[in-house]
Amino acid sequence: MSIYFSSLDYLWIDLLCTEANNNIEKVSLKEERRPKLIHMICDIDGTFVDYEGRLHEESVESLREAIATGVNVIMVTRKSRISTIRTFKHLDVHDKGDFVSVTSPGVFLQGSLVYGRHGQEVYRAELDVDICKEVFLYSLKHKIPVVAYCEEQCLTLFEHPFVNLLHIVHHENKVEVMHSVEELLEYSSIQKLLLFDSAEEDSSVLRLHCSELTEGKAHVLKMQPNTIDIVPLNASKGGGIRILLDHLGITEDCDLDTVGDYTRWLSNM
Repeated sequence: MSIYFSSLDYLWIDLLCTEANNNIEKVSLKEERRPKLIHMICDIDGTFVDYEGRLHEESVESLREAIATGVNVIMVTRKSRISTIRTFKHLDVHDKGDFVSVTSPGVFLQGSLVYGRHGQEVYRAELDVDICKEVFLYSLKHKIPVVAYCEEQCLTLFEHPFVNLLHIVHHENKVEVMHSVEELLEYSSIQKLLLFDSAEEDSSVLRLHCSELTEGKAHVLKMQPNTIDIVPLNASKGGGIRILLDHLGITEDCDLDTVGDYTRWLSNM
């Protein structure tokens, strides 16, 4: 069977092709004029690595591509800075350059520590000593493991398999066991407490006890099914982001992209 076109048909096809080419040119111009992405805020928690240490391949590959174009990556995480550095070396993305190092800006320990230009500390929040003491005594009484984060050093009161996972799986510094509550409190200021609930039932019971112990003087956060984070009232991811962006002179109108719960962090400030 043969198909014949009239001159009007050819004219119509020609017009369609011309319009399509014009649209392609317009899209290309828009792409050329689109500003290059300069900054990207990334949350490592649950985005690149899940809470059991498993790798999210697609997220890491996207990060590799962004780094290759020269994007400035800003980390926001509940982890310490040293843990973040080791995690990304373990994920083999450091071949694109040391985009996360001791000289990188970032928000760590749920916003308790913020590092700015050249990795210098620009903000620090500390837990009240009395709150820490109450939590430590509760830990000893009920045999619930607790880890104190003192910048990049992790301290605890007794050995426990859950505690060892921080170093083995999450690349934190090896947790040091202190001989007494007094010795631990004298070591250094504490930015975060991490409690592990070994009970099979829901950890909401532990969270309730922690809320009673802190008496509203600290944030009690359930970040995983079997863990509780306790951080200062003046510490949050959203607050840390605001402090860091102000320090770096970056506004939300800049060429800024985000990976994670950026909007929720800021709205919860």
